[in-house]
Amino acid sequence: MSFVAFAIAVSWGTGLLVVWMLAPRPRSGWSVGLQACLGLGLGLAISAGVFFFARAALRQADWRVLLLDCVLFTAIAMVSLVTSRSGPSGDVEAIPASGGARLIGGVLLVALALVVIADAGSFWELFAARPYGNWDAWAMWNMKARWLFEGGSRWRLAFCDEMVGVRPDYPLLVPLTTARLWACLGEDSTVVPRMDAALFSGLTLAVVFCAVGRMSGLVNAAAAGLALAGSQIFVDEGASQYADMALSFFIASAIVLIAAAGEAGYGMNRLWALAGLAAAAAACTKNEGQLFFAACGLSTLIVAGLRLGARAAGRGLLMAVVGASPLLALVCATKLMFAWQNYLFEDRSIGDLLRLVVSSTRWGQVWYWTRELIDGIVSPAILILVFGAGVVAWVLRRRSAGAPLVGHQIGAVCLLFMALGYLFIYLTTPEDIGWHMRTSFSRLVLHLWPGVLFLVFSAGPGMGGRAVE
Repeated sequence: MSFVAFAIAVSWGTGLLVVWMLAPRPRSGWSVGLQACLGLGLGLAISAGVFFFARAALRQADWRVLLLDCVLFTAIAMVSLVTSRSGPSGDVEAIPASGGARLIGGVLLVALALVVIADAGSFWELFAARPYGNWDAWAMWNMKARWLFEGGSRWRLAFCDEMVGVRPDYPLLVPLTTARLWACLGEDSTVVPRMDAALFSGLTLAVVFCAVGRMSGLVNAAAAGLALAGSQIFVDEGASQYADMALSFFIASAIVLIAAAGEAGYGMNRLWALAGLAAAAAACTKNEGQLFFAACGLSTLIVAGLRLGARAAGRGLLMAVVGASPLLALVCATKLMFAWQNYLFEDRSIGDLLRLVVSSTRWGQVWYWTRELIDGIVSPAILILVFGAGVVAWVLRRRSAGAPLVGHQIGAVCLLFMALGYLFIYLTTPEDIGWHMRTSFSRLVLHLWPGVLFLVFSAGPGMGGRAVE
């Protein structure tokens, strides 16, 4: 396991260097924690791209791939040394809380710790009961990881037409991450995919907690953490070994960085580049991540164009594309060279899709299954908590006459576009709608839920004080 630990450490170091170059210097413990989480997640995404290059171009897939990771780490370290900065940090931090708010925050933090401990126990039980994960894990994601790990002619099985049942067009960030650690370990142990699942679950919770705390203080951060950790989907989907929790992490990270870029002065363009990198990592994780990447671009053009002007919006979007380009190259390579068709739209015209969209029968089925499935995914108590927090944040924001949160508005519109995209998929699915929604609805909710919690609990001033520059 020493090579596995070293591989994770190298990825973390690479990600931290990238974040160090592109993010403002941290001014609080919240920012330090946030950047540490972003560094690990983005570092794993970058290392997955390096492993694919080693597999496809160099025909390497053993521990020696770490040499490429070390070369990349060294190159980024050298670039970071010559990257100069001047001017203010551009970071934000919450005003220290009053005594009463600290007490409430402490109580909520204890409650969050208890929930996290309970979640950890549930993860342990589910991992022990299902060491190979749920159906899609062992039939798709872990199977592709084994093909990538075994090498030879077998790694191309992840894309061949004969394997249409395991979706050859799906992006490979999670299987590449698993295969890379297997290569360092020397065997395809079930410990690695379980560790990946637990790691991305913990990172998602930590990113939401630190990002909200950075802007609105401990009370809001603990409340957001409780709403996420207390959701049934967090445990069920997190322990499934699917790619959805990793996608949830990258979507939440991109939303956090977009919010920061929208409010920042100095270093704004670098934050847009970092947000683009996180959005591209989402695109490398699942096809839904590619929808998210497009939604980010469209929402930035609309909201930033209206609030900041066309020039500022175009500059931010350009920097986001520059930051995304290394991982976008991985997406384009796999789509263009191996598999690009998706079964949801194959052999179907635009007219066919539009007829399904306007069908009242299809709308009725989607509404029926939404009502059937929502209970147990996110409990009514948590929904009431989040809705109430959103109303309070909006009222306090209006009363304080604060500047509009442009980055939050971009993130909110982006998530709205994502929800509309998911609705379009359900309305036009070639599968039975009931089956399709039963097998995927909770995962789609998980994609958006952490981002929603961040936007709600960080939008207004918390009990710990207003976020200030």
